[in-house]
Amino acid sequence: MKTYLLALAGLLATAVLAQSPEWQKLTDDAIALHRQGQSEKALVPAQQALDIAVKERGENHPLTAMSLNNLAVMDRTLGKYAEAEALYLRALAIREKAPGPRNADLAASLDNLAVLYDAQSLFERAEPYYRRALELREKAYGAESLEAARSLNNLGEMYMAKRQYEKAEPLLKHAYAIRSASVAKEDPQMKQSTRNLAITYAALGQIPLAEQYADGQVIEGLNLKLLSAPQSPGRGSEKK
Repeated sequence: MKTYLLALAGLLATAVLAQSPEWQKLTDDAIALHRQGQSEKALVPAQQALDIAVKERGENHPLTAMSLNNLAVMDRTLGKYAEAEALYLRALAIREKAPGPRNADLAASLDNLAVLYDAQSLFERAEPYYRRALELREKAYGAESLEAARSLNNLGEMYMAKRQYEKAEPLLKHAYAIRSASVAKEDPQMKQSTRNLAITYAALGQIPLAEQYADGQVIEGLNLKLLSAPQSPGRGSEKK
């Protein structure tokens, strides 16, 4: 269900900032290793890139925030949540103070922390970050933008994880409406939205709507006619 954990891999991409060739090569190497599933090896060039960013630009430069974020992604992938949290918080603090409009970077940092807490079932800590990222994207790009749809979907999936499907439904439906007006039916974003709505309506006992959104998709592990709304409001301490 929680597909957005992988959907954020694009946050590793380098932004349009002036950087040294050495920093760029180390960052590219780290990203390549991470995408090959070698996050442990990726830690070395990611840390070296961070060291260069701090040395050349200082502790509070956007390039340093980017390097902190990249290193945190590696740690998160390896299950080193405490280390990832500390790095994400440092990156967020830098981006909060950065001059000029940096809504995309700031929203990315907020999302990263939310996903990290969500992955540990720390939903009360995750939700404020998800909501602030949504507010930023709506203000910067518009309430009907694909960027806003990403945040709506993230927040909706968190409620799905908590089995609070009645709260998830309007968020996921809004994300679906935005995406259906902008991207093709075969687009991964649309498949994600239709799958989420199918699961949500099935859990709410609204089987005809669930079947409508499933629309022939094979949804692994889901029997629409047998799935019923859960009795528990959440998953407690269960780890995703």
